[in-house]
Amino acid sequence: MKKRIFSIVLSLCMVLALVPATVFAENADYSVTFEFDHGTIQSYNSPVSETWSNLLDSLTMPSLDSGSYEPYVFLGWKIKGSNSSEVIPAGKEIDDSNIKEDTTFVAVFKTVDITYEFDHGTLPADRQTTETIEQGDYIDFPELENCGEYKL
Repeated sequence: MKKRIFSIVLSLCMVLALVPATVFAENADYSVTFEFDHGTIQSYNSPVSETWSNLLDSLTMPSLDSGSYEPYVFLGWKIKGSNSSEVIPAGKEIDDSNIKEDTTFVAVFKTVDITYEFDHGTLPADRQTTETIEQGDYIDFPELENCGEYKL
């Protein structure tokens, strides 16, 4: 009788060893949010949120819609509140080790120079023809002065 019980327990252990550990893992769902100041993701404005399950193998970082964030240059995503300077590019897959709780990713844009060219009029005294726009800033287009008969 002892041999039969031992045989049953051993068989049960062997069967359980074949079952993936994820079957016994707690299925936790987290909120993954993407925040951005410019552009859209698949025609949705910021923020875009989705539910992410920790049982998935990876999450593919989304891209902003083409051309909808010019003149900024989109570099990728950074985990909001993180001390890391790592920027995760769009299209890269990240594994579930990066997401253990509700996580917000913030879009990172490159600083760009903007030059204003015009044939008539002048810029206000406090504006220059070339300005540097910092990450996260909005473009404040200037009104031209002394345009004569020409209108902007």
